[in-house]
Amino acid sequence: MATRQARLRPDVSVLCNERKDVEAPRKILIVDDERDLVETCARFLGLSRYECARAFNKSEAIRSIDEFKPHLVLTDLHLPDGTGFEIVRYARSKNPQSLAIMITAYHSPDAEKAVVEAGANAYLPKPFAMSELGRTVAMTFDEIFLSAPL
Repeated sequence: MATRQARLRPDVSVLCNERKDVEAPRKILIVDDERDLVETCARFLGLSRYECARAFNKSEAIRSIDEFKPHLVLTDLHLPDGTGFEIVRYARSKNPQSLAIMITAYHSPDAEKAVVEAGANAYLPKPFAMSELGRTVAMTFDEIFLSAPL
């Protein structure tokens, strides 16, 4: 743990709520109108010691961002009352260091390009395996440490 703390930039340590004695859990907000998917993702990520909040539409996601203050937002691209793009923009307006992973059942090269242009850190087309989700989340958080100067 000391090696990782030594490599953290000051802005990243604030993002991860790192303390010298205990590493706080990383917080993930999961947003999708498919309740079963949200619950499955939350249970799976919880096993890896991530703290997860759930939202099933844009308005719940906005409220959760304000209250839960997630480090990473995992959001569907298309929601009944808005888009994942709007959620990511809102999260970043509250914390520019916020990370984002977009998921969608409407996979296409155009969708992938739009996600990248919107500044998402990663993109997962549905359906995806939980192991793939776990790797993507871990790699997204690891980007912070890999990009930090030694």
